[in-house]
Amino acid sequence: MKPSSRTIVEVVAATGFCLALCLIAFREGRLLSFDGYYYVELAKRFTTEWPDRFGNHWPFGWPLAGAALGRLGMSAYDALRLLAVVGLVSIFWATANMLAHARVRFLCLFTLAAAPVLTHQVTSVMSELPFAAVLLGLAVTLSCTTSPLAWWLAALLTVTSLCIRYAGVISFIVLLSWSCLAYKSLTSPRLKLHAMLACGSACFFGFLLLAINWFVSGSISGAERGAADGITYLPHHLSDFGWSISSALAADGVRAIGMQWTAAHTAIGVFLFCGLTALFLRSWFKPLSKWDRPLALIGISYAVGIVVLRCVGDFDPLYNARTFLPALAPTFILGCLRIQSHPRILAGLLGVLLITGISNAIRGASRQIGGDVRPALSLLRDHLKANDIIAINDHAFALTAYLSNRTKRVWAADWSKDTSVRFLVIAGEPQNRRGFPDALPSTWQIACRSQIESGQFHSLINSSQLIVLERVHSAR
Repeated sequence: MKPSSRTIVEVVAATGFCLALCLIAFREGRLLSFDGYYYVELAKRFTTEWPDRFGNHWPFGWPLAGAALGRLGMSAYDALRLLAVVGLVSIFWATANMLAHARVRFLCLFTLAAAPVLTHQVTSVMSELPFAAVLLGLAVTLSCTTSPLAWWLAALLTVTSLCIRYAGVISFIVLLSWSCLAYKSLTSPRLKLHAMLACGSACFFGFLLLAINWFVSGSISGAERGAADGITYLPHHLSDFGWSISSALAADGVRAIGMQWTAAHTAIGVFLFCGLTALFLRSWFKPLSKWDRPLALIGISYAVGIVVLRCVGDFDPLYNARTFLPALAPTFILGCLRIQSHPRILAGLLGVLLITGISNAIRGASRQIGGDVRPALSLLRDHLKANDIIAINDHAFALTAYLSNRTKRVWAADWSKDTSVRFLVIAGEPQNRRGFPDALPSTWQIACRSQIESGQFHSLINSSQLIVLERVHSAR
């Protein structure tokens, strides 16, 4: 893709607009979900040590990328945020080039930039954003497979997708399917050889990475996972994925509706899924550009593949907005290409989505994800040493985004047995999206009081909604 001044300006503007909405949405402080917390903690860990396997519940590729920058002096959280922005720019760059002839391309990019799922991903440092960027890059390389280099880049991106998310196994299906479909059209034996070697190499390295997990842990995912729902749950998971489309474009307001498992909601979700599938199939059979078939193959492979993986493996529920993110750009590009012959309709739809995205950013990210730990930061920064470890509960995950020190997730029953812990931070569970915290459970209050009375810890903050303790002998 040759850069042009117009493309550069549009991509930079869209990126700046998305980051501005991100700042507005998270104006009340950083938040980390369960996965985001572990990505940051793994990145901190890998700045000083190397993993013993390919992954555990998560492949280690994403936190290892953050750790690589961490070894250069960046904090783990800032490193992952920077890499997330790189993924964001890549998505906008590919989208701008694929919509080169769209009449309202500038509006298209700004609408995509305003999608709530994108504005939330940069701060939450989840792996779906880089995964989506890699899948879109795979579509670019598959559209250029008359070149040997494109086949090797496609193989590299396929393995990279697996390193970021276990759902990257879908990329191998895409690569092998495309190679079978394109094999007869390859113009020379040399090109066919490159295609075979590239696909074979990708499959070999993918198998090798999963085999490492198996030999170390006895599981290809590197850790024991829960029981699968089974294929009988297919309609429910199809519906969930359908609802993820609305969640991605309208944030958490629609998510609660999609979580209700009733006949009507299941039917609506399945209808949305079928509509998405119809778009991909139409794009495959009636392509309007060289991008249509690669995007359609990736889109339908991901949509069907992630539902099947949810049935046969213990993957996250599919109604989450982030589930749809890897399919967002292919869906958006293919949809715009099909409506661009009706510029007024396209502009109207984009305008509605743009206003929705801006409104969601102004509304702000839901603070119900985690508690407010900011009152503890100034005290901790005054006392912390480089190797100090902080114990936290599940509502204090955001602390690891503010501090470079390692944190450890603990529970009230046995947290004090770990003598490596110097500090304890316990935050109350938020009761609504504004983040108003509930009082701490009595089990935590009793456990902390016991440690203070025994002289093992002293209190830095002790309220009904936030507790910060410091071990006495470490302080001295």
